[in-house]
Amino acid sequence: NKNNNMVDRFVGNDVITVKPFTWLTITNNAGFDIYNEYRQSNSRKGTAGFNNGEFTNVDIYSKNLNNDLLLSADYKLNDDFQFKLTVGNNINEREARSTTVYAQNLTIDRLYTYSNASSVTSTLGYSKRRSVSVFGDLGVSYKDFAFLNVTGRNDWFSTLPVESRSFFYPSLTGSLLYSEHIKKQDILSWLDYGK
Repeated sequence: NKNNNMVDRFVGNDVITVKPFTWLTITNNAGFDIYNEYRQSNSRKGTAGFNNGEFTNVDIYSKNLNNDLLLSADYKLNDDFQFKLTVGNNINEREARSTTVYAQNLTIDRLYTYSNASSVTSTLGYSKRRSVSVFGDLGVSYKDFAFLNVTGRNDWFSTLPVESRSFFYPSLTGSLLYSEHIKKQDILSWLDYGK
């Protein structure tokens, strides 16, 4: 009896960063993982539980692609206002194919060919999915005292029905760093930090 397994795999990743302005950074991260796998399992005639002999051949192909694009901007408009913006996109795709052939009842012992089996069953499998996302994050600060942050993200999934495959996640937050204002007015000088 023998079990064999062979895998050919290719994995890669590439990151590119560009800074066209002092306040803007663009980064793209692309990666892939692709492999082919072959599995074989043989059982001789007379093996316990497999008295008539059998063998199984499995071929598997898998592909996983991913890409992240990110733009980050940090811009100071003047002494009072500062903006920070991040926008991005993600694309992920996964594909898998498999073929399984199960052969039973061998006529000649240790001859693992389909013509030597009285029963041959094959199964095919296939799946593919893709997800796409876009997102953004905008932060605005005023005199390092007042802060506003707006975020949004939208995801699309190929495995869901067209009318319900999109999901949007928004958020809005604001804050005041009042301790800085109090210190400047010389009020409650013992207060180190308050927000």
